[in-house]
Amino acid sequence: MTAGSLAGGNIIDAEFETVTRGASVKSMSSLTNTSSAAVSDHLSLLREEDTGAPATTHPDQLTPSFMFFTLIAAFVVFWVSGGHVLLY
Repeated sequence: MTAGSLAGGNIIDAEFETVTRGASVKSMSSLTNTSSAAVSDHLSLLREEDTGAPATTHPDQLTPSFMFFTLIAAFVVFWVSGGHVLLY
């Protein structure tokens, strides 16, 4: 291959690292360009207990507003995809 044949194509250069299950934070920080203190700060966010903030709840049933907007969206998709031709 010459440099001219590669000029027009996409060149992807990727390096893959394999991290074992027992890898420590110190060895993982050597793989990335962050300090071990920054990594542990970010991971501490995941280790925190629930702060007592109310969780978002989802209704167990179909609400009227959901049904209304779903039917409107279905009608719009039907109309735009060619359903208007059925009127002629």
